[in-house]
Amino acid sequence: SRLSGNAHEKIHAAIINQSPIGISVRDRNGNLVLCNDSWARTWDMTPEDVSRALSKKNPSLMMDRRDSYLGSNQSRVADVYHKGGDLTLDPIFSERTKRWIQQRFYGVEGPDGSNQFVVILTEDVTDKKKMEEVGNELRKSTEKYRKLVKNLPVAAYTTNSKGDLISANQAMVDMFEEDSVDSLYQQPVSNRYLNPDERTDFLE
Repeated sequence: SRLSGNAHEKIHAAIINQSPIGISVRDRNGNLVLCNDSWARTWDMTPEDVSRALSKKNPSLMMDRRDSYLGSNQSRVADVYHKGGDLTLDPIFSERTKRWIQQRFYGVEGPDGSNQFVVILTEDVTDKKKMEEVGNELRKSTEKYRKLVKNLPVAAYTTNSKGDLISANQAMVDMFEEDSVDSLYQQPVSNRYLNPDERTDFLE
């Protein structure tokens, strides 16, 4: 390697400390041994909170109220601590921080082959969830609009600036005595105007 061991350690530390994703490492008993600033921010922890967490030592793995956000996933997470493996959870809403988070847990074996540490990647996905919710609401609104237009008793349609038909409802099909909506697409909407120039005036 072109880098000395000390340089490797510095680069490794810089990657962890500057990562936008929260990174923490716990021993098999759940004791915190390492964390970065992103992890502390995600959980609204002050430097004093982090110091207390690093100094706390449990003789065995114990899930407490701080782990309640995991819900039914607690046993699956405990398995990673005891047996190792890799577990990625779906986004979970934390009542304590009022944030949506997504986590991945994976075990790190010790020299004897047993699980020694668990690395936890914690990402704040609140903004992503909000965007998904907005997208879902938009899709629902669009579907409601389409159904409304489809069932209107009057002709309704949309076109592009060239006059090509983009959509039309059944009332328009009936008005022009066509066989189907597809048949409406055969010619520009402007051709159906009694005075095509009116469409030009309308666009202006």
